[in-house]
Amino acid sequence: MSFLCGGWSARDAVECADARPVDAASILCDDDDHWSGRPSDEPFRRAQARPRASSARFDVSKLAPRAEEALPLLQWRDVDVDFGGARAVAGVSGALRCGGFVSVLGPSGAGKSTLLDVLTGRLRATRGSCLVLGRRHSAAAFRSVAAFVPQDDCFLPHLRTWEALYFVARLKLAGAGVRGALAATDALLSTLGLAEKRAVFVGGTLSGGVVVRGLSGGQRRRLSLATGLVGDPRVFLIDEPTSGLDAA
Repeated sequence: MSFLCGGWSARDAVECADARPVDAASILCDDDDHWSGRPSDEPFRRAQARPRASSARFDVSKLAPRAEEALPLLQWRDVDVDFGGARAVAGVSGALRCGGFVSVLGPSGAGKSTLLDVLTGRLRATRGSCLVLGRRHSAAAFRSVAAFVPQDDCFLPHLRTWEALYFVARLKLAGAGVRGALAATDALLSTLGLAEKRAVFVGGTLSGGVVVRGLSGGQRRRLSLATGLVGDPRVFLIDEPTSGLDAA
C-alpha cells in the first residue's frame, strides 16, 4: 500500500482491486472530486496553498496566489510504464490538491511503487505527463513542494538517532544554520516519539556482517518518516507507509 499525501486530512482514494497493472478503470473516489480515471477540472473548494520557499529554477512566488490555489500541487495524466513487453502501469490519471489524501491500494506487483517512482521523477513514464503546480515536472519543481520516503529505510547503522536526522536537516535546511537544523531535529524527534532514543544508534548491519544493535524496525521506520517531514513539505509521498511501523 502506498500513500501520496497532499496534507494530513483524509480525502481521496485510488484502489487497485487485483493483481493486474494499475489502470484508469481501477480509480475510485468520493463524490466531491468526481474521479473517473482522469483528474477533475473543478477547482478544489478547500484549497489552502501556503507560500513556500522557492527553488532557483522553479519560483512558485511568480504564480498569482489565486492561480496557485486553483492548481493541483501534483498531477499526472494517462501515465503508462512499460518494462520490455510488460506493462506495469496503464493509463493512470489523478491529482493531489492541498489538504488532500490519496492512497494507492493493491496486491504485490500491481504497479504501486512504479507509479510513485514516476511521480517522484525516479523513473520516466513510457507515455503520459506529470505536472507540478501546472508546470512540466522536473527535479527542481518536485523538490520545491514535495518529499518522498521510499519503501526501504536507508541509514548508516553507526550514527545515533539524532545524528541521522540532523544530517538530513543540514542538507534540506541549508539556510537555517546549525541552530535551525538542531531545532528541527529536536522537534521532529519529539513529534515522532523518538526523543528518548535520540542517543541510541540507528542500528543495522555493517560491511562484513557486523551487526550494530540500535533502534527497532518500527522506530527506524518512524525515523524515515521524520526525514521526509524535514522542511514541512506540502506534498508527502510515502511508499509502504505502514510496513514495519509500530503502534506508537
